[in-house]
Amino acid sequence: DLHIARALLFLQHDDSSVPDRVLHYLRCGDLTGSDREILGVAQGEREPLRVVEQLGRLMWATDGVSLVLCVDQLEDAGVAGVGA
Repeated sequence: DLHIARALLFLQHDDSSVPDRVLHYLRCGDLTGSDREILGVAQGEREPLRVVEQLGRLMWATDGVSLVLCVDQLEDAGVAGVGA
């Protein structure tokens, strides 16, 4: 996914506010119009599962390694059947 790859490249930006925007994007947070313009992403691109999938695909394509997530507090994330 071009947007994910571009976002990861923006993490190297000299301006400290740009990496903050990138992390907000990768967390699928709401972006302002200027943030979307800086990062080059369209409005409404907030699909967490797609972001995780694309990060995993990018890691596999570049380094041949798997993405491992350590997840805490699944009840707060709204995952059905957890903590019941």
